[in-house]
Amino acid sequence: MNKVKVNSFIIASVFVSNMIANSISVFINISNIFAFIVITLGIASILCSGISFTKAIVLTNLLILIQFLFSFLYINSEMTVRFFLAYITVALPAIIISQKNYHIDLVLKYVEFISITFMPFYIKTISTKYTIYDSGELMGIGYAILPIFLVSIFVLIQRTEKKIVKLIAILNLVFLLKISTQMISRGFFISIFVFLLYLLLVRSRDDIANKTRIYDVLRLMVLVIGFGIFLYSMWGYLHNNNWIYSIFLRKSGNILNGRLFDIKFALNWVSFFNFLFGNGIGSFIQNSGEMYIHNLILMMYYENGFIFTAIMLAFIWKVIVRGIIQHDMNSKYMFALVICTSLIRLMVSYYFWIDPIFWMGIGLITTKQRRLTSESCVGNCTNV
Repeated sequence: MNKVKVNSFIIASVFVSNMIANSISVFINISNIFAFIVITLGIASILCSGISFTKAIVLTNLLILIQFLFSFLYINSEMTVRFFLAYITVALPAIIISQKNYHIDLVLKYVEFISITFMPFYIKTISTKYTIYDSGELMGIGYAILPIFLVSIFVLIQRTEKKIVKLIAILNLVFLLKISTQMISRGFFISIFVFLLYLLLVRSRDDIANKTRIYDVLRLMVLVIGFGIFLYSMWGYLHNNNWIYSIFLRKSGNILNGRLFDIKFALNWVSFFNFLFGNGIGSFIQNSGEMYIHNLILMMYYENGFIFTAIMLAFIWKVIVRGIIQHDMNSKYMFALVICTSLIRLMVSYYFWIDPIFWMGIGLITTKQRRLTSESCVGNCTNV
């Protein structure tokens, strides 16, 4: 058994785990199918390659457990219990998965194969389960297909990918464009734009360094400019369409979408102790009545305190830096996907405890990946 292939398949499955969960939720009656899928992937990773942690990950998880113990003693809210279960069933399996060697070409390829396999079920789920308008749910399933959007775009501009993979990428994009018009959000748009801009900058630098053909850079420039024009035209469309306009500006009629209250509330500290150690995991919804702060850093800052936030920000900064300056393409594009499919979303919404891509990125940054190329993969990784 080729462990690199299996690990790459498992990582690809994490990227599309939300889509898989939505696809099969109407067929399998499990209360939390998403967590079940991530746990299954974590167990599969252990069975394939065993379990190992770096010292940094062990210390980080120890700090998290101390934070939860403090939260149980300090506030003991229902959300504390929920987030602890999310840590056990989503965050921890994702970290375990991240500690294994992978090949980015295989990850991209498997994302396409898995997506096209579940696409008919996903379309059926969308048409049957989400017939009643709910902006939160619609944006959630929109973010679920974001990784497929980004991977398909990347596959199409890659010269090395096989024609069958490019064809599947085109089919995935066609299906997703058809069903995603009701699921768009600002974070969705920003993620795609940043990813295109990232590819443009990286390709420009690499092409100058390698003196390769410039048409790839020009093609990406056209994509970025075209998407910018699309964003501008969509803004006008949103103002003339009350249904979609309400997704963007439904709370307060401005671009902050009612988030100013959350931000002000998060910055009101009770004591210096709360500043250092937070108000407890799950405390924000209990104290404010709002679901979350719509900002990853402020959410950590309010619930976990300055010390925990500073440590996590160091990890996040390394993810961003390695996504930009890393010379190893295997790591560079993986971190770019983590940034654009997870970090950008977490800066505007969602709980970081239940985002496996975020925790996979935290785990990856502490692991020194073996530099894998097509030739170094046993059994020729690229021929699947």
